[in-house]
Order: sequence, then C-alpha cells, then structure tokens
Amino acid sequence: DRGVGRVTVSCAMLSALVFLGGSSLPSAPLDGSRSSRHSAALHRSTPRVTHARCLHRTSAAAVAAAAACVLARRHGVPRRKLGRVVREAVALQAAPTKQHWLFYGPDSTVDDDFLSQLLSIQSVRAGEMVMSLADALRLVQDATAILRDEDTLCRVDFDKVVVVGDLHGQYHDLLRIFELAGMPGDDNPYLFNGDFVDRGSNSLEVILALLALKLRFPKAVRLNRGNHEAVKLNLLYGFAQELYNRYGPEGERLFNAFSEAFRWLPLAHVVNSEVFVVHGGLPGPDPRLAFNDSGGGGTGYDAVKQVDETGRSGGRKGGGQHLSLLGYNPDNVSLPPRNAELTLEQIAALPRYLEPAGDFGALERLPVEEAEVQRLIVDLLWADPRGKTGYGPSYRVQNGCYIFGPDVTDAFLRRNGLRLVVRSHEVKVNGYEWTHPSLISVFSAANYLGHARNKGAILKLERSHVSGHLEPSFITYEASERTTYASA
Repeated sequence: DRGVGRVTVSCAMLSALVFLGGSSLPSAPLDGSRSSRHSAALHRSTPRVTHARCLHRTSAAAVAAAAACVLARRHGVPRRKLGRVVREAVALQAAPTKQHWLFYGPDSTVDDDFLSQLLSIQSVRAGEMVMSLADALRLVQDATAILRDEDTLCRVDFDKVVVVGDLHGQYHDLLRIFELAGMPGDDNPYLFNGDFVDRGSNSLEVILALLALKLRFPKAVRLNRGNHEAVKLNLLYGFAQELYNRYGPEGERLFNAFSEAFRWLPLAHVVNSEVFVVHGGLPGPDPRLAFNDSGGGGTGYDAVKQVDETGRSGGRKGGGQHLSLLGYNPDNVSLPPRNAELTLEQIAALPRYLEPAGDFGALERLPVEEAEVQRLIVDLLWADPRGKTGYGPSYRVQNGCYIFGPDVTDAFLRRNGLRLVVRSHEVKVNGYEWTHPSLISVFSAANYLGHARNKGAILKLERSHVSGHLEPSFITYEASERTTYASA
C-alpha cells in the first residue's frame, strides 16, 4: 500500500505538470515521502510566464492513468493492485484545486497569445478561479490606468465599429459575438456599452476579457459605463458574491479594484461626430417637475414621498396607476422638452469619478449643485425612451430618472449636430429596436435572466461609400446553452 500511495502521488504530480504546460520533469524518483519537496521544486522549475498552456481535464486524467501504469512497474506494485492505482491517480488529478491556469506577473503585458489563452481557458473553466488574486489585481489596475486617461465623453473616429449592449455576465454570449463579428482589433474596433457584470454567473470572465482587450487595443476597444458598474448594484445583483465565491474574504480587494475601474469608465462616446452612444438615455427635463396624473394617485417623484402605514414609499401605488402592468400609466402625464438642450461640452465636463446616487431620496439630500450633477449622470445611465412626446415618469422612479419621447431625442441631436443615438439598458425581444426614428436600443444578453426568451443582438456601424455616414446593421443570435444565471 505504501508503494501504491507513492505511485498515486507521483503520477498525479506528473500529470499536473503536463496540465500546466511544464517543460521539464525532475530526474530524481518521486515518492510519497518527498512529494511536498518535489512539489516545490516543480513549481520553481515551471517558468512563471504571462501565459499557461492548458490541456483539457480529460487529457490530464489520461496522463495520470498512463503515469500510474509506468510508475507502478517501477515501484514493483503487484498487477492485481494496478486498477486501484489508476483509479486513485485519476481521482486525485480530477479533484478540485485552487490552481491558477493563467499568470499575469509584474512585468507582464497583454499580447495576442495572452488574449487567446484567456478567452479559451475562461470558456473551458468558466466559474473557476483562473488567475490568482495578485495577478487579477495587476491586470485590473493596469487597465484602470488607461481608463483614467480617457475623457468623460470620448470622441472617436472609425470607418466601422461594433456596438455591444448589456452582457450581464453572460460570457458565452461574448464569445459568440466574437465568432459572428470577428475578434476586436485595430482593424475591427468595438464599443461595449455598459452593464458588463451582474445577473449572469460569469461576470468575472466577462470583465477580465474586456479589460484585457482594453490593454491590448486601447484605442480600438472602447468601454462605456452602465448603471450596473456601481458598488450598490454589484453588492445586490451577483458580482460581489461571485468574487467572494472564488476568492473568499480576500476577494474584497479585487472588488474594490473593479469599483475603482468602473468609476473611471467614460459615460458616453461620440462616433465620427454623428452618433451619440450612451448606456441609458438623455438628460431629463429642465426644470424637473413632479408628476401628478388624472387619477390623483401620483405616478412620479411626488409619489415617492407618500409613505403608507407599513413605512413603504408610495412610488408605484395610487388610484391612477392600475392601468399599467408596471404599476403606473405614463400616458396620463407628460412634461415638455427642456428649455435648453444639454450640449456635448456640458456632458464632457461632468465629473465621472463618483458612485451614482442610488435612489431618489439620496438625490434630495445632496447640495443643489452636486445633486444636479448626479441627476444628469443618473439620466445617462438609467433613463429610457418612450413612444409619447415629452417626458414621462419612469418605472425606475426610485432612481430619480425619466422616460423621454422622440421629440426629446430629435431636439438633443439637432442641438449637437448629431444624426443618431445608440443606447442599451432595456431587454428587446429581437435584441435591438428602432425605439425612435433616430434612436436605436441594442441589448446583447440573450434570454436575459434565463427566462426573458429574447435574442441577443449587436449593432454594426459602417461608413457608407455613398453617403459618407455611418449606417447601421444588426446581427442577432440565440442564447447559449452554457449560460447560467446568478440572479433572477
């Protein structure tokens, strides 16, 4: 049995070395009594490079079985015990570990090889810890340094660009997008329009991939902030829990690093001086008046202050709200467009390095000037379009935002010399929608939450040889069977 134990440990170590892409084996015999010493030697002899070459788990198990047969003969294990040796070696190799499959050291850089291995390893080992905490922190911090140097409103010029909507931790949708539209690169730019994390179970895979792409192609890979790139929502909707499940209490350091990166994300992009790309919507009315509908129950911010006997806000309650499945009737009320449309220069001047106000009450408690800045940022991250003209009460009433009509969109475009608004933020049955004549919504998380049954979509903007303008086209796809969800 002692010989069996030696062989089991030895062949498992051998297969693990092959699994990690190690280039050499120790010349001295491996036995159980020296296994820890040889483990350390193996770790030192395997170069800590930027990338790790990985085999599939079944390949490593096959190596373990083969090694068991060879080493059993070497140690004189009786043939009758060979089956037990093989079974134990394979089981040991298949046991879950805290092994890290990809390295990003202090002097590492993201190149094509790193990207290829990151995307493939995360696909095979989705849900596992593929990078150590220290290496993941380094990658996030390196990407944050690039984001910090960008503007609140980024102006870019591309002959073509792929716009990706909400991904919400659906990593296999991201890989599908790359299959359909090509890998990001200097000759194939991408703009990811926020809500990278939460809801799906693979938020870490999504955000690590996007930040690595940003490091590899800083000018061609662009990122907008979404409403879910915020601490409060990450604590509620799965991203924080996902990090804890993989890294334990120490994962808080990584959570804080991601939060820092999110605060430096741009709020919007202008492409070729004609397309405004933002996650949520356009600035709300000015002045910001409360709503009262014909039913008298209140449908907007006035209703937030109504507290019933349980201490809960009125918000979605009231006599005039029963006509809507969402608890309000937006067609009962409307505010006119702004007295003066916000300019791109005013948006560019917004201080993006902050956490968006989490609710309407928080906005009311802020000093006047700070509250106005927060309201504008909340609009850009949270607002939605509607069919009726003017502004109406949003079902996201607690977040202090409005819904806006096609006349609001047209006025904003006209004021800023633009042709089109592209936004995300809302599930669409076909993955995209011409919500207004000059506004497109695009949503890329297929079968959102596991039950929405929507297609995912991406938007391609490409310069027309005839008009010289960016013209839109769409690619849609069904949900991946491999997608899992953290929150419903």
